Amino acid sequence: MNRFESTFQEYQTNYTPSQNFIVPPGGTITKQFYPRTGNQYGFNRILVGATNTTALFMSAEINNETTIFRDVHVETVRRLFRSRTLESPFIIKASRSLSITITNVSNQEQEVTVQLAGFDDWLLKRWVEDRKNQGQRILTPAFFYGKAEVGATERGKLLNLPPRSENMIVTRMQLASNGDADIRVSLREYSSDLKQNLFLEQLNDEFDLKTALVPYRIKANWPLELVFDNRHPTQSRTVSALLEAYVHE
Repeated sequence: MNRFESTFQEYQTNYTPSQNFIVPPGGTITKQFYPRTGNQYGFNRILVGATNTTALFMSAEINNETTIFRDVHVETVRRLFRSRTLESPFIIKASRSLSITITNVSNQEQEVTVQLAGFDDWLLKRWVEDRKNQGQRILTPAFFYGKAEVGATERGKLLNLPPRSENMIVTRMQLASNGDADIRVSLREYSSDLKQNLFLEQLNDEFDLKTALVPYRIKANWPLELVFDNRHPTQSRTVSALLEAYVHE
């Protein structure tokens, strides 16, 4: 390593790439986020702004192969990351990229800015090393996610969240819809009620700034379900959910 490279590394800071773009009516745009130096990087937050966050849906994948989450409201993502970061960064390995796909379901074009907040390769390595030196575990983040269409006055609409092959702990969650005040939410694991008949905003309030007092332990391949009621007399609602989780070893 030459003197310039050494000095440059000493002053590297957070890695916060962003992209701004327009999504046409009914259109889909995919953007790639690459590391600064071609090496690995990690992100703790996905920060998103848009002209209409409930008219847009987001998916995140690694190299268009490994799904992080799929087809949730941009507003759901915004709510999950606006006030807190992940407990550990989501690491994107060298020579791979993060794909962010935005779909516009409205009849108007929408402007979107997506920003990652995290670590570049050098700071990520230092973070991992510091955690190990302190004897702290490095958690592996993951997400439960899903989307449901809930008809007018429909009760008991079931959304099965894609199961995970590992034991997981769920620490936070956020939901969004195109009519939050109309939606009541219940959460079930293997038919056991974890939460019952909460207002959507009420559930979001619990996890906006705080993690669960006791994280929910979800066994590998066990079903995790959300149940929705729509109180609107004439209009259907689209609801999406994003649950922050970590592999539980």
